[in-house]
Amino acid sequence: MSIPLHCLAYAVCPRFYDQNYLQKPAPGGTLRRAPNQDVEAMTGVLKAFERIADNKEEEKILREQLNDFIMKKGFFALESVQADAASMEPIEW
Repeated sequence: MSIPLHCLAYAVCPRFYDQNYLQKPAPGGTLRRAPNQDVEAMTGVLKAFERIADNKEEEKILREQLNDFIMKKGFFALESVQADAASMEPIEW
């Protein structure tokens, strides 16, 4: 993960946080981990936010919204939203 936008796309894909996905071994047998547990990916996400945001306040809002998504707060806490996130393609979700 060396391109910030790729890191951001990886970090906002709901499938990569799904427990069923995380419990299956990755190719090669290694354990999977959620994007927010990958320091390299999250560093790229923060760099992407720096480039996307118009100012520091907007950058802070992006970080807060990503945190809500990762922690399944607010809208993301709804059972139907979580079910759709696990079953739908990211572009449709």
